[in-house]
Amino acid sequence: MINYPDAEPKERLEDLIQKTREIHRGLRQNLVNLRQNLEELFDQPNLLTEMVSVKRDAELRANNLESEVKRLREDLEALKELLGLDLKKP
Repeated sequence: MINYPDAEPKERLEDLIQKTREIHRGLRQNLVNLRQNLEELFDQPNLLTEMVSVKRDAELRANNLESEVKRLREDLEALKELLGLDLKKP
């Protein structure tokens, strides 16, 4: 709660009511925005499917890249070993 040491109880109550009204307006605007966004999503059903597909593709590519990096590290270690380089760092 907001502390107003010099304010009268009526003034504090009016300030709190005003602040509550501002919060209420903000929440109502958020609700309107959410409804609009949901309507846009439902109007474009392929959009959600495409987003899921893009996400799967990105995850697959990330996994492939991780595998490639792992293989390259293994190849590098094998080359170092063949060349007789010290693999252990001090």
